[in-house]
Amino acid sequence: MNLTLSGTIYNPVNQPVKADIRFVRKGTISPYYNPVTEISTNPDGSYTFEINEGVYDIYIKTENKFYLVATAVKVDENTTAETINDLI
Repeated sequence: MNLTLSGTIYNPVNQPVKADIRFVRKGTISPYYNPVTEISTNPDGSYTFEINEGVYDIYIKTENKFYLVATAVKVDENTTAETINDLI
């Protein structure tokens, strides 16, 4: 099962911003190495991508720094989120 997310990333003053979004899958191999899915938004902050089922820590990188925005987010057949904000 894949979940499709689309939307726009905004900075703290509500301006669209280009960002990298990193999903680190938890508990699949070891605490030290887990598969990472990373996507980049368009220059206007918009994004559309699919993510596989799993449990993830989610990071957003802006201005050359990753920020942890959510931990242990579960994506499965019951997930109804349509945007990153809905998911976290």
